[in-house]
Amino acid sequence: MTVRILAAHPTRSAAGQAMVRSIATAVSSRVGPVRLAWLDSLDPTVAEPTLAELLTEVGDQESVIVAPLLLGEGYHDRDDIPDVVAKAAPQAIVTPVLGTDPLLVKALAGRLIKAGWEGEPVVLGATGSSHEAWHSVAAQVAEALGERLDTEVEVGVLTGPGRTVTDTVSHLRRCPHGKGDRRVAVSAYLLAEGFFHGRLNAVGADLTTAPIGAHPALVRLLVDRFEQAVVT
Repeated sequence: MTVRILAAHPTRSAAGQAMVRSIATAVSSRVGPVRLAWLDSLDPTVAEPTLAELLTEVGDQESVIVAPLLLGEGYHDRDDIPDVVAKAAPQAIVTPVLGTDPLLVKALAGRLIKAGWEGEPVVLGATGSSHEAWHSVAAQVAEALGERLDTEVEVGVLTGPGRTVTDTVSHLRRCPHGKGDRRVAVSAYLLAEGFFHGRLNAVGADLTTAPIGAHPALVRLLVDRFEQAVVT
């Protein structure tokens, strides 16, 4: 029997937790049972089981697959997850982060269209990171989204190095050749509701999308991750 685990970053937001669980449920409907684990323990009442706890529980199973529900590279996929897996279930297969997969870009585009996007420039609104690899992934996603939508897309961050979402909105709002201001959309480069999505909504863009959530393209991407791991 294969144990499939979706490893997600925790949130204190009840709506965010529900959104992550809906992703796990949607993937389960396609590949069989998927168990949800949290990468950090903010509080046992809102983030359990942790990945370490769940792997300790199932660690003697022959086939274990861990799929990180993470957008880009950083501490969790480079240090945290490998360390936990090595200690609790060294035989487990860990799939890549979501990265620059075209299905993720398709999900972002879908959220924009659903929010009423009409061709205006877009800010890819992200939490941010101190890891250079994360910024490289975000830039590639922005470029791919721009190509898909045939519009200008730039990354804006809420924390850490890089131009802020607010400043990026202001930058894109200024129409070339001094012909007045343009409408600007923010694409929430987030997987679930929570603190950071609230901050994106407060930026003052003309529209802000919902987080990616259980968009069918994201579900397909995670299904692919699990199926490819089984083949491996």
